[in-house]
Amino acid sequence: MIRIISAVVIVLMLFLAGCKDSVELDESMMVVGVGIKKAGDEYEIAVEAIAPSDVTPNEETVKEKSIILTTKSKTFFDAAREVIRISKRRLFFTHAIVWIIHEDLASEEDMLNFLDVLRREQMLRLNSYLFITDEDPKDIFTTDPIFSNNISRELVSGLESGEFVSSYPTVRARELFKMLMSTMNNGYLPIIKRKEEEAGSQLTQINGTAIIKNGRKVGKLDVLESAGLMLLNNKTQGASVRVTFDDVKGSFELLRGDTDVKTKLQGNQLKVDIHMDAVGEITEQIIEGTTMPIQISDFEKKVAGKIEKAIHKALNKLQKDFKADVTLIGMNTYRKQPKAFNKVKDKWEDIFSEAEINVNVDVEITEQGLIDSPGESYKKKKNRNPYDF
Repeated sequence: MIRIISAVVIVLMLFLAGCKDSVELDESMMVVGVGIKKAGDEYEIAVEAIAPSDVTPNEETVKEKSIILTTKSKTFFDAAREVIRISKRRLFFTHAIVWIIHEDLASEEDMLNFLDVLRREQMLRLNSYLFITDEDPKDIFTTDPIFSNNISRELVSGLESGEFVSSYPTVRARELFKMLMSTMNNGYLPIIKRKEEEAGSQLTQINGTAIIKNGRKVGKLDVLESAGLMLLNNKTQGASVRVTFDDVKGSFELLRGDTDVKTKLQGNQLKVDIHMDAVGEITEQIIEGTTMPIQISDFEKKVAGKIEKAIHKALNKLQKDFKADVTLIGMNTYRKQPKAFNKVKDKWEDIFSEAEINVNVDVEITEQGLIDSPGESYKKKKNRNPYDF
């Protein structure tokens, strides 16, 4: 009896194994990047896809070949289906990690509308990264990768290394939707462009931040302004600040930053106090004419001044040019004074643009590295310095 039951179980397992909807590897294409722009009254879609090659007996892994395919249609979903006519394979968007949106489309249409499929379709990933560009998204995908098999993966690697630059935002799809559906209805995305090298190769470069107001792009922040916004919103780690004064040039690396935003709303008047504690270390000093170590307090004041300048530049652009609150100011006001905020929420952009904002930054340098000054001959070597010079 036991043998009969065992045989039946084994037969049933054979029938249940596998998936009826499975697609063979050589009949599929994995989309890793999506570009979208408007062409007349149609959406033009460009996809960067990976077509796995046949596996030979001598190959342990499947080789990847990145290709770019484009098509047009009235909706994104239909356009994606049309790509199958070209690829002759079924497209899978489960691995799409990058979305590049043309700025004209982002300026003319509500992003919640034309990106509706991203939230609705189960195959798409909300942890994919989004970019804005003023170039054809297809051209971004055709630039030259440096260390990856495809541009999409290279872009993601660059964003994940952003903590060492901190002059641009990194925004995933779910984060953008959260911003655009919040009380402020505003957000931001990194701007990507092509950059031609002297050797003639085309590379990609992030060079600013697109400001999204009520679902549409209304302007951009440059690199310094973008850094100010990231510092203001507690979105930086490893930021580098360059300072120059007297005969000294130096660099400061931010190891830890904490920004506190305090708001007080009285009627239509908003007062904001922004205080940032920045802790870091000196990573470089260039001193002309002397080898005497500089005063740490002087260095700290210079770094604090540079950070304050960057934050003020970002705020000035947001308040005066765009009237778009993409900072912590509005949300802090809403959370601390919900009744007062709800009375004026319909005119918040005007209240924000006229707000009195004070910025104060305290910098603490906790480490100068292995030496105190270039050219210094010190009597006692630092504990961590393994060198005799």
